Amino acid sequence: MNNMSIRTRIIRIGAGLLFTAAAYVLFLNPHGVSVGGMTGLCVLINRYLHIPNTIALVVLNLFLFLYGWRVKGNAFTLRSVAAMFLLGILLDLPYPEIQPLFGRGMSMIIGSCMSGVGYGLIVSAETSTGGADQLGMIVTAKCPRLSVGIVMNIFDAIVVAIDSIITGNWLFSAAAVLLCNTFIDITDCAANKKGIPEWAKSVMAFLRRASRLPLEIFKAIGAS
Repeated sequence: MNNMSIRTRIIRIGAGLLFTAAAYVLFLNPHGVSVGGMTGLCVLINRYLHIPNTIALVVLNLFLFLYGWRVKGNAFTLRSVAAMFLLGILLDLPYPEIQPLFGRGMSMIIGSCMSGVGYGLIVSAETSTGGADQLGMIVTAKCPRLSVGIVMNIFDAIVVAIDSIITGNWLFSAAAVLLCNTFIDITDCAANKKGIPEWAKSVMAFLRRASRLPLEIFKAIGAS
């Protein structure tokens, strides 16, 4: 990891930011679906309190960046601060009103998988956007047996609870969190040629089985 070239790191971070921002703007935000994390929490704050994402991200991440600087060092912190600001700017750009491209269920699936790939690329470059991914990287530095995705699942449960209280979208948010965090670990492991965690393999196996269920079941729970 330490031998990663600057060019490779920049490409991964840039692609990750674009994937993540596109996931929110095109698929998740139009349907009010949160994928958890600090960014998801900031999106909720922006939606209901109209506080810009960039400001909310800075305020909520201040402590984590200070602690991350002690645990992970200067280079990681500087990259993460830059990535956090860039993601906030991408989310705050004055986009035209975007009509949903797909139904709610399909948008949730595409958006959460896209954001997972985006965050995973950023994590694979030893960088974070603050919040849950940074917390995950700090915890795994102290406890390598855990994965970033597992730590984020725990943190994201809080965001899902908040989202469910406000919007009642707990089903979509919970599914989005699980998909997003699964693809974070899969993308990170694939990019750095590491073994995929067993929990992520189990989720993917479940999804393969679920994809064979009759469409009527998904319609009954409002997933399409």
